[in-house]
Amino acid sequence: MSEPSWQDKLKSALKMDRRSFLKTTAVGSAAIAAGGLTLKPKEAKAFAYEPYPRDNDLTTVVTSCAHNCGSRHMLVAHKKGDVIVRLSTDDGRYQKGGEFGKDTFEEPQMRACLRGRSYRSRLYSQERLLYPMISTGKRGEGKFKRASWDAALDHVAGKMEELKSKYGPTALLDQAYAGASYGVLHKSDQIEGLQARFLGMYGCRTSSWSVPSYEGTKFSSKPPSVRLRMATKMTRLRIPN
Repeated sequence: MSEPSWQDKLKSALKMDRRSFLKTTAVGSAAIAAGGLTLKPKEAKAFAYEPYPRDNDLTTVVTSCAHNCGSRHMLVAHKKGDVIVRLSTDDGRYQKGGEFGKDTFEEPQMRACLRGRSYRSRLYSQERLLYPMISTGKRGEGKFKRASWDAALDHVAGKMEELKSKYGPTALLDQAYAGASYGVLHKSDQIEGLQARFLGMYGCRTSSWSVPSYEGTKFSSKPPSVRLRMATKMTRLRIPN
């Protein structure tokens, strides 16, 4: 037995054949003609949610994606005031002598992927920290209190002095970057960063190098109980049978 066609499936789902369909539409048309039904024209709107600023209401800022994939593709921020309304990417207009659609072998478009173009959701995430938080419990408990910037700086400076005097300056771990933070302050892995220069003048520090040494950073950031379990497990793995 052959499979039913899509027309048969649709007819069965709607429970309506051609005759009943024509009959129903004829009745509806007659009712409209007789004035029984009034169709009010509805104004068409370009945007479902108002107010929605148009491009000519926005300021365009050309920047680049800061994700750690190595590509640094183009991001174009369209903002109203200080708020980014949307993000787009290279469409040819931002190249030298470019126009919309320009995409040649010599000058290909540097289009960002969806990960980079979703940065706006990260920028305005409800989970993003907007002010300093100081731990009030044991490591790993997740207990914090809000602090002012002055109080946070005093807290960090005090801890730095305590660690330096007790363990030496190399006890300070410089891990303020994640491969994509190539700003003036945080280019710590390349010594050009102001933070790296400051810590060098402070008496040196311990820094991770690229991805291979990042495991040590993760290990040192774990709570003591977790570090003990990890160290015990690694020791057992090294013991030959």
